[in-house]
Amino acid sequence: MTDNPAATEVSPPCRISSRSLPGLNSDLLVQAECHRTVAATALVHTHGVGIVYAVDPQRRGHARPDAAGAIHYTRKYAPQADILVDASLYTGKNRKFASAAPSRDWISFQHHHGLPWALTDSGYCADGDLGGLTSTLQRGAALGARVVVALPIAGSWLTDEAGTVKDLIDKHSTPVALMVEDEKDPFDQPGAVEGLVEILRAETPVLLLRSDAAALGALAYGAAGAAVGTTSTYRHIYPLRNGGGGAQNLSFFIPALLGYFLNSRFENSYRLDPSLPAWRCDCAYCAGRDLTWIASDPQPADAAFQHSVAALGDIGAALSAAVPAGRSGPSAWTELCLQAQLEHFTVSEATDGLWLPKESLAQWVRVSPSAVGV
Repeated sequence: MTDNPAATEVSPPCRISSRSLPGLNSDLLVQAECHRTVAATALVHTHGVGIVYAVDPQRRGHARPDAAGAIHYTRKYAPQADILVDASLYTGKNRKFASAAPSRDWISFQHHHGLPWALTDSGYCADGDLGGLTSTLQRGAALGARVVVALPIAGSWLTDEAGTVKDLIDKHSTPVALMVEDEKDPFDQPGAVEGLVEILRAETPVLLLRSDAAALGALAYGAAGAAVGTTSTYRHIYPLRNGGGGAQNLSFFIPALLGYFLNSRFENSYRLDPSLPAWRCDCAYCAGRDLTWIASDPQPADAAFQHSVAALGDIGAALSAAVPAGRSGPSAWTELCLQAQLEHFTVSEATDGLWLPKESLAQWVRVSPSAVGV
């Protein structure tokens, strides 16, 4: 793992949202497999974010010892860190579906290890499966206090049935954690951002897990928590038709463009104009350098992970400061998206149209902050 002499002090918990879950200090989290414990713990310790440990689908038979080991290590080296555990049964070829009940034993395991909130091991809710959606919420609500119902859903629930999802969440009155299925970024799909904002209007606390920069937008609009995936696997749910997974190519967060991008795409555009300000970053790891250092690092995946979390944490801190300064979270987020759009247009012009602006930014800009009472 790349050393970071600049980040030696413990940052205060990152709080962006106007809502929170009791017992969680930070509302911005990172999501990583249990085996990424060392890298994840270092980052949550120094950047004020929490961690969602996800069980590796290839190690479901070892879910409990893997999760227990991750919890123990993080508690030892970052005792103030917020921890959630995601069973990830809704992913892969042999995924669990919403018709199957969540396990009470999995909830007991998490409470036994002292976690303030336990995530259900829910199954995937496919397009149109209203019965599965309803039973997932109903069964989750029956598991008692300090439970968050994991709600892994097809993207169409956001784009076509957001009002239905919101009403059902409020009907069962138990906090939920959304995870959204899509080939790539689910929030690039028309109507997805608007649907998410509609669901976040629920009176019941809603988290967004397994996401990318949309986590920041969700928090600005009142999500009780949101997690950014350390790799593309943990930034959305891969559709079953793809075998439930995808190749893990190097990608990282570009702060000026407010999104995660493949290194290959970055390098192709960087060669056309290396002077663009968008290619540089001021996070603790980059210290004003351009982002080419990540791919040349001896451990590029860890470098990408560290830089991305640090940069997201910096933006999160800026959003946190906006509300006490008299601005609403939604308006502060909209301004960031507008600035990022302009940077996208600058890069597109400099690369003769090779670089295409990110569609989700336009969606966030189109959502009216005044429509959300946060």
